Amino acid sequence: MKKAICSLVVLISLMTLILACAPKVNPALPPTPPRITPPPLQSGQVIPNPSSQDVSLSKMIAAAQKEKELNLYSFELVGDAGLVVSRSFKEKYGINVNIITGRGAEFAERIKTEQRVGQVVASLVQATPATVFSIKAAGHTASLADIPSVLEKDVWSVDPFVLDKDGHLIAHRYQTNSPLVNTQLIKPQDEPKSYKDLLQERWKGKIADGDPVITTGAYTVFVTLMNQGLVDIDFLRLLGKQDIRFFTGTAEVVRVVAKGEYPIALVGPLVNSKEYMDQGAPIKALSMQEGTVVQVSTIAGIKNAPHPNAAKLFVNWVMSQEGQAKYTRPLGVFPVRKDVEAFIPPAGKVTGKLVSQTSKDLEDVTKLFGERFLVALWKK
Repeated sequence: MKKAICSLVVLISLMTLILACAPKVNPALPPTPPRITPPPLQSGQVIPNPSSQDVSLSKMIAAAQKEKELNLYSFELVGDAGLVVSRSFKEKYGINVNIITGRGAEFAERIKTEQRVGQVVASLVQATPATVFSIKAAGHTASLADIPSVLEKDVWSVDPFVLDKDGHLIAHRYQTNSPLVNTQLIKPQDEPKSYKDLLQERWKGKIADGDPVITTGAYTVFVTLMNQGLVDIDFLRLLGKQDIRFFTGTAEVVRVVAKGEYPIALVGPLVNSKEYMDQGAPIKALSMQEGTVVQVSTIAGIKNAPHPNAAKLFVNWVMSQEGQAKYTRPLGVFPVRKDVEAFIPPAGKVTGKLVSQTSKDLEDVTKLFGERFLVALWKK
């Protein structure tokens, strides 16, 4: 018995000695993970090349920067909006954008003259679809269908090629076209709710609009509504008897209503009214029972352009996520990309049905504008 006890004591002593000599482990420190060695490259394995779009854009940038500048005809990039767009593009690429503003009909005639004499000034034209369509019909535009950004998939709320599958007219933003009222001159209960309300005697001589000889705004709205059976030619004849007061363009029409010189603008595009709304002018867009006509604006490359690569790079930027935000926000219009937020003044928002212009509407607008359809109905 004593021998067994002695053996147990010796065993315990040995275990105590072993534990005392063992290295101590700090429980606060995690064990060192094993080192993982990446597998070697297999024979023939290569690093993927950049996508064809990346290569195309890189070449476009290099070629555009050699040209250093471009001239752009635009009816909407006026004032601060034009400065924001041109400065943003120059900051990104170091290329000057010289914006030449005016009316669409003037651009069309200017481009035709430049092409005829062989002295092309601008590389791009931005205008209403009817204007750009007429320039294309004359053979003076170039396709932009191969630009990388317009080839992106699943990002569009409006297809850039909605009006022209060949890519001569690129839809780069859209807007609403509706009557505009001065809220100090017209009380809410007296606001027209339908286009037919404009035929009331009280509005005679009080409606302002762009001259149908030189502007396409009214054609865009009423030809689109007529094609969908929402108004008819008898309505247009009666409207012409309301002694409409005509001005040189929609920008001037919005100005006289914002200043209180006239209570109603027949066609008050959001692109022309946002600046006044931001300044607190007493104007607002009306939501009409027939619906609000939605119109895209288009940009096109000009044939024989002096700066073709800079032009393509500019359009590529305008159609990108960054460019859409920079372009549409100061104008207060809607981007054509789903991944860009729209910044619309409350007074410019409309409710109810939206009536989208189609390529057929565009063809009819161009044809009837050329025939001076509304001039015969409205001007004596």
